[in-house]
Amino acid sequence: MAVTARNVRALNEAETRTFTAGGTVNMGDVVYVDSNGTVQQARANAAATSEAIGVVIAVAQPGATAAASGEAVEVCVFGPVGGFSSLTPGAVQYLSDTTAAALVETAPSGGGKWAKTVGRADAAGILFVLPGVVAARSSGVA
Repeated sequence: MAVTARNVRALNEAETRTFTAGGTVNMGDVVYVDSNGTVQQARANAAATSEAIGVVIAVAQPGATAAASGEAVEVCVFGPVGGFSSLTPGAVQYLSDTTAAALVETAPSGGGKWAKTVGRADAAGILFVLPGVVAARSSGVA
């Protein structure tokens, strides 16, 4: 999975909210709200940082793709976001435990890791943001 920051954008019917960055965040980053009420890059290697709320889709500075601490950012908290590539259509997208703010298609497992869903791939370039909702799989047993 890859993301091109300058191509990240909310698509029709996406729900967004404005937050203040608590550290450097980039367009396309998966973020969480820290104890100060600001957003930071999320990562599934600690309970607090694994509570992803959405994906950064815009920053305050025109033409920029990153925001510094204290700057406003727009976060898609629900709905479709474009600007990704190589997503597997239909695959659940999890928060990475090894790379901050990144998506993976295999749930992190093992000690000290949190398997948190961020959404599902609608297409190779579109993520439908739906944080924290885990899709149940049928076992095939009636």
